[in-house]
Amino acid sequence: MALSNGTSTLKQMFDEQRPIAPSVFFNIPHYNADNANVYLAKPLQIDYSIECFNQTAIVNMVGIWKNTASHDINCVFMLPMRGRVTDCHINIGSERVRSVGLQNRDIDRMMAGKSYEFEEEEKHANGNIVHDDDDIKEEWQLMDDLFCTQICGYFRMPFDRVKPNQLLRVDLYYTETLQFQHNAYYLRLACAFTSNSLKTNKTWNDIMSIEANIHVPPDAQHTVHSDSHTLSQTDNHDNGDRKLQFRATQAKKPQPFPRAQSADEEEEKSSLKTSDTDAHKYGRDFELQYYIISASEKFTAHLLVNDNAVEDEDYISHHLLLTPPSGVNVGDRCVCFLLDRSWRTQSIWHDMIHGIKHSLERMDDNESFAVVLFEEFYACEVWAASDTNPHGLHSPAEHNKKNVFAWLVAHKPDSRSKRHAPSKARTQQPFLKCLDILQHRQQRYPYLVVLAATYFVDDREIVRQMQQLPAQYYDEHKLLRTRIFTVSYGYAVNAYLMRYLSLCSRGKSIHITDPCSVYKELVCFFNEFRSLLCTDIAVTLESGNGNELGTASVQNDMIHPFPIADLYHNHAVVIKLRVPRRRRDEAAAAAGNGIVMSVRGVLAHNGECIEFAVCYDTLQQYSFPMNAALAQSHLHALHANIWMLHGSATCQQLEEIANAISDDTGLSSPTRLLSSQETVLQQQQQEQLQDDDSNVSKSDGEKMALSPLSLPPRTGKGRRGQNQKSLQKKKAAVMGSVIVFGAVATVTVINPFGGDDGVFGGWNDAIDTMDQCCGDTGCDSCGDCGDGACCNS
Repeated sequence: MALSNGTSTLKQMFDEQRPIAPSVFFNIPHYNADNANVYLAKPLQIDYSIECFNQTAIVNMVGIWKNTASHDINCVFMLPMRGRVTDCHINIGSERVRSVGLQNRDIDRMMAGKSYEFEEEEKHANGNIVHDDDDIKEEWQLMDDLFCTQICGYFRMPFDRVKPNQLLRVDLYYTETLQFQHNAYYLRLACAFTSNSLKTNKTWNDIMSIEANIHVPPDAQHTVHSDSHTLSQTDNHDNGDRKLQFRATQAKKPQPFPRAQSADEEEEKSSLKTSDTDAHKYGRDFELQYYIISASEKFTAHLLVNDNAVEDEDYISHHLLLTPPSGVNVGDRCVCFLLDRSWRTQSIWHDMIHGIKHSLERMDDNESFAVVLFEEFYACEVWAASDTNPHGLHSPAEHNKKNVFAWLVAHKPDSRSKRHAPSKARTQQPFLKCLDILQHRQQRYPYLVVLAATYFVDDREIVRQMQQLPAQYYDEHKLLRTRIFTVSYGYAVNAYLMRYLSLCSRGKSIHITDPCSVYKELVCFFNEFRSLLCTDIAVTLESGNGNELGTASVQNDMIHPFPIADLYHNHAVVIKLRVPRRRRDEAAAAAGNGIVMSVRGVLAHNGECIEFAVCYDTLQQYSFPMNAALAQSHLHALHANIWMLHGSATCQQLEEIANAISDDTGLSSPTRLLSSQETVLQQQQQEQLQDDDSNVSKSDGEKMALSPLSLPPRTGKGRRGQNQKSLQKKKAAVMGSVIVFGAVATVTVINPFGGDDGVFGGWNDAIDTMDQCCGDTGCDSCGDCGDGACCNS
C-alpha cells in the first residue's frame, strides 16, 4: 500500500513519515524516475536488548526485513528514539553493509572550507560523490539529503539498490539518558504496530522480543515495574555484579493513542483508547520504570569497577554510586523561574507554562517561588512584585498558582514583535535579577530554572558578570549557592552557555529540539530536582595512615561530575574517579591497608553534616560498560568548558579528553562527526552472511538467528583512524560532507554550531545562516526558520 498524497515530491514523502515502531520505508525507482510513491515494508523480526545502570540505558535493536517487490528498491530505515546513536549497521543481502560511526575530522579546517586531506582531489569531484572505483554504481541522489537532515525524535538511515528477495538486517545501538517520571527512571521504546505495518497473520508477540538487564549493587534496594507489559524476571549474581533480567510478554492494557507528548494530549489521553483486541494484535509501547536506593536508613556508597575496562598507564578509574535512603526528610526550596518570552518560544509557550504549572502543583507549602519574564527588548518583568513584596516571592498557595498561570497565559509571546525585535539579545539583567531575588529566600535552598530560546550575543560576558558577584553568592568551593537548572530550546540558543551556568552551581542542563516533546521533557526534568535530600557533597581520598591524597570536590581533574550533584529522592548519583596510579601504589605501600574514601555532605532538611567511609579495596566488579554511564554528561561538561575557555592553552587538553570519550563510547561530539558509509563485502564475508541468511525460512515464519547483545565494543565499521578525502556541502541548518575512499562512500553530519574560528568559537555564523526567510507564501521575512519557530509552523 503506497503512502502517497499524489502531490508531494519523493523527498517530501520520506520527510513526512512518522512511524511508531522501527520501520523501513521504500520507493521503487524502476517505475518512474520521479515516482513519489513510498511504501512500508513489514518486519519479519525485531529484537530489543537493553542494559540499564542508574540513569543510563544502552539499547540494541536488531530488525529483519525483506524486499518482496519484483524490482530494486531504495529504502529509509527510521527509528523513534530519544537517545544518541553510537552504531548502526545495515546488512543488504550478503553483498553490502551500510553503517554509521564516527569520523576523526579536523573541524576548524572543515569549517574554513578545506578538506581533511588531499585537497587537490576536490578538483576531480563530480556532483555529490567522488568515484575512486569504477565498480561503484551511481548512488541514490537522495542519500545525502535524507541522512544529513535528520528529523527530531527519530534516527533515519537511507540505503539503496536492494535487490528482489534480499534480506535486510538492521543492527543499531543507541545510548539514552533516562527521564525521571513518577519518582523513577523511565524508559520508553516505541514499538506499536498498525494494520499497515504488520502482516495479517502475525501479532505483536510473533514479531517483537524485548529483554532488559538492570545492573544494581548486591546490597542496594531496587524497585522495577512496567505499566505496559507483564515482565518475567531472573536475578543473576556474578562476582558482585547483580543483574536483573526482564523479558516483556503480553501487553497489560490498551495503549492511549496518540501517545501523550504535549500538555493538550496529556489532558485528553483518557478519552482516546484502543480496544483490548488491538492491543493484543498490534501491541503497545514498552515502558520500564525503576529506581535504586539504599537498603538501610542511611546514605550508602558503592565502589564499582568495570571488569572489562581498558587500563590506563597513569590513572585508575573507578565509579562511585551514592544511593539515598527512603525515609529522609526533604529540604525546602525557593525556586525562581526565568522564562524567555521572545517570539522564538511562541510555538511551545503553551507546553512551557503547563510544565511550570505541573511543577508548582507539586511544591510543598513551606517552599516559595517567583516567575520572571525576559525578552529581546532587554526587558525583565517579575510577576506580582509590589511595594510590600518587591522581590516577587510567593508561597505555592492555590490562589497564587492560579493567578500566575493566568498571568503567563495573558503574557504569551507576540509573533508580530519579531519583525522589530533584535535577533540576538545583549543583556545580563535577567540572570542577575533572579540571583538577587533568591538572596531573600529565608533559609530555603535557592533554585534558578531557566527556559531560553534566545541567542545572547554577549554570552561569555554573562558568565564573567556572575563571577564578579559578591562573596555571599558563593560557597567555600567557589560555586554558586544557587542551583541553576537550564532548559535550552531550538538552534538559536547557545546550549554551551546554558550548560556552563549549570556547571557553576551543581545544577543540570538539557537541550530540546523536538517541539512535540517539550511538555514531557520539562515535567520529567522538573521531577529530578523536586525532593532535595543531601547537598554540598565532597569526596576525599586518604591512605590508611590518614594522609590525604586529594579532595575530589576541589581537584576536578580527578572527578566527574564536577561539582558533584546533590542527592534527591529515589535519584542515585554516579561519580567517576581518576586516581593517579603512582600515588595510589605509594600510599598503599606506606599504609599497608590500602586507601579509604570519605564522602561528606549536608542534610537538606536540618543542615546536619554527615560523613561515611568506603574502603577502597572493596571493589565490586561490573559487566556494565561504566565508561558509558557518564559519557554524555561528561562530553557536555567538557564542551561547555572548551567554549568558555576558547583560545586558552587548556582547550587542547580538554578536546583530547572529549575525543577519547567519543572514540571509546561512539557518542558523537563537535569534534567527532557522525558519518554514514557503505562497504562492499569480500567473498569470505559474503559466504558468512549467506550462512546466516539460511536461518530464515522461505515462508518468513521462522526467525533469523540474532546476535546477542554485545555492548559497544567498537566494531571498527565507523572507519575511525583511516585516511579520508572530503567535499563540503551545506544543508539547511546543518553542513554535510561526502567522502569516498576505495569502495566506501561517507556522508557526514557536522555540528551546526559554528563561528569564524571553529565549532567552539561562537554562535554568530550559525545564527546568521539560519536567520533567513523560509520563502513560503505569506511569510514576510520571518527571520529564523531554523529553530522550529517560523511563523508558518
